[in-house]
Amino acid sequence: MKTFVAIAIAIVALIIGAGIGAAATSGSSGQTATRTVTQTVSGQGSQTGIAAQASTVTVTKTTSVVSTVTSLSAGTALVNYSGSGNANSPPFTATTATVKVSLNVSSSAAALSAVAWYIYPTGSSISVALGEVNGQTGQSSSFGYGLTPGQTYYVAVLSANANWQIVVQPMQ
Repeated sequence: MKTFVAIAIAIVALIIGAGIGAAATSGSSGQTATRTVTQTVSGQGSQTGIAAQASTVTVTKTTSVVSTVTSLSAGTALVNYSGSGNANSPPFTATTATVKVSLNVSSSAAALSAVAWYIYPTGSSISVALGEVNGQTGQSSSFGYGLTPGQTYYVAVLSANANWQIVVQPMQ
């Protein structure tokens, strides 16, 4: 039964995440935005044993995301964004063609955790950079190439069973 609930939550997260590239959360430079999303998943299952018994399981998941976005010089964070679950960062303006993306992942169930990030131009559904960490916790870094300085982007994060923090910094 627990497996059914976990699978149902994962499927809902993937369905919600599929549309994540369609729109960015609006925000302005230097401001902090907080957003709370509540999802409820219901499913039918059964237990077997001496007597068969039907049961209904309702799982409520609350996701809180706190983000801070600033447009600063090279080497300084364009995005410093943290949370759990799926989320879009407020938009940021690229100052260089290359960015360093640092991801810090924590989880009480590390083997079951997954975090993927995508950088999209605002208004586009085609990402220009992406990365992921599956089944691990801790710090990782990667690079995004081919951004257009002066163009506005946002980071979309898809996550399961993990808390995360993502920092995007321009590189010279």
